Amino acid sequence: EQIGDPRRRADAYFQGSLVAEREGNWLLARQHGERAKALFEELGDEANVGRLLNNLGGINHLLGNDDRALELLDEAFARAVETGLTPDAGHVLCSLAEVHLAMGDHARAEVNARKALELLEGRDDYLHELGIAQLALGRAYLGQGRLDEAEECVLAADRSFEQIASASHRANAWVARGDVEKRRGNERGAALQYRRAAEALQDARF
Repeated sequence: EQIGDPRRRADAYFQGSLVAEREGNWLLARQHGERAKALFEELGDEANVGRLLNNLGGINHLLGNDDRALELLDEAFARAVETGLTPDAGHVLCSLAEVHLAMGDHARAEVNARKALELLEGRDDYLHELGIAQLALGRAYLGQGRLDEAEECVLAADRSFEQIASASHRANAWVARGDVEKRRGNERGAALQYRRAAEALQDARF
């Protein structure tokens, strides 16, 4: 603020929002995110406005405001398309899929996850988003009882997360595999996947 550089202020609020979200302080994360978005709007930075809309959609979902979350995510997707930022559009579709999954709307989650995969296809520089889309699609199939398709997508997500060496994301994939096995009636197989996930998360903390 003393320097008088609005871009640096916007960047600082953006990072502050991300830190607050990681710490679970979602109200503060939303506050910082909204201030960053307003500053980027003044600067005419449509790309970062869109990214903040995506983040704010996720934060509102965490706060239980799903209707508002969907509004923000729809706007974020529209901006990403308008500015030609295909990976950002894919990222937003992943967020939409996750919100629809949480709401129990597996059919709409499937549609958004499929669109995300189409936009991210062949983008090895976006393996994190690709894995999230694959996992969301797997869970959408699981919610519809399409177990073989669910397993295929979850395994694909695991391979994507393995390439970026993310233990926490691989653990999410293993939990999903456990859920698939549980739906099949394979309690032992499910337990093995859940234990694998728990051990990976424990190792990641130390």
